[in-house]
Amino acid sequence: MTSAEEQLPRKLTAILQVDVVGYSRLMGQDESGTLRRLRNHQNKLINPTIKAFHGRVVKLMGDGILIWSTSWKVCTRQVYRFFLLHSLYQ
Repeated sequence: MTSAEEQLPRKLTAILQVDVVGYSRLMGQDESGTLRRLRNHQNKLINPTIKAFHGRVVKLMGDGILIWSTSWKVCTRQVYRFFLLHSLYQ
């Protein structure tokens, strides 16, 4: 290793990809309602949860979210718990 490599701090990070199951079907049934519910979920719980656990949204892709976090275990559990409790089908 060079001295520059030895001086760089290392840290554990995680990248999480979240995707909505049945998104195309939901959009076909009720496009505006599906988009409204998805935005509501993102604004009320997903984004605050990601921020609380020192993460950030890297990219939004329709029904998918790419998330970066230094607190991977807690962030992943909280986002997963959210999706179990708050369905887009409601």
